[in-house]
Amino acid sequence: MNQREDISGAILAGGKSMRMGAEKSLLDYHGKPFIQHISESITNIFAHVQIIADEPSRFEFLRLPVLPDLYFHCGPLGGIHSALVHASTEKVFIVSCDTPLIQNEFIRFLLDEVSDEDVLVPSVGTFVHPLCGVYKKTSLPFIEERLKNKQYSVLQFIQTQTTKKVELTIRDADQFEISLRNVNTPEEYQTLISQS
Repeated sequence: MNQREDISGAILAGGKSMRMGAEKSLLDYHGKPFIQHISESITNIFAHVQIIADEPSRFEFLRLPVLPDLYFHCGPLGGIHSALVHASTEKVFIVSCDTPLIQNEFIRFLLDEVSDEDVLVPSVGTFVHPLCGVYKKTSLPFIEERLKNKQYSVLQFIQTQTTKKVELTIRDADQFEISLRNVNTPEEYQTLISQS
């Protein structure tokens, strides 16, 4: 399948990993760091992929552009802002570095739902996954305003935008649950390893 030229991909890897106590993006899973699993998935889909992180040297092995946050210590919203600023496309698929099991099929499933909205994110019931979705450059002024006002919640931000929530049916949730699995703590990491 041809790579998408109209939408680019961005992996957010600038977090402090405080709950994990170690760099999440570099945790080993089946002989590869989390971020390598993710990059291999999304580089199959997008012609342009970037990593948002403040220490480029950690990710040189991926041979992808590594770009810093423009607003520091602002959490994922700052990473989304940087991804949009640096992107050459109007829309960017955002994914966090703690979802090593994300599947190509799931990403394509979401991309098939993209239309003219500012934000597109998956949801399961009332639970929204804001760090696995498509964001549009038209949101940049609103993100910048929130960052300047120290309003860092991504969930609160998307409530101010034209947001399409792709609600996963029970069948879809069962099929794609693995793609949305976050690994944030040592316990979650050990569970992941034990189940593989």
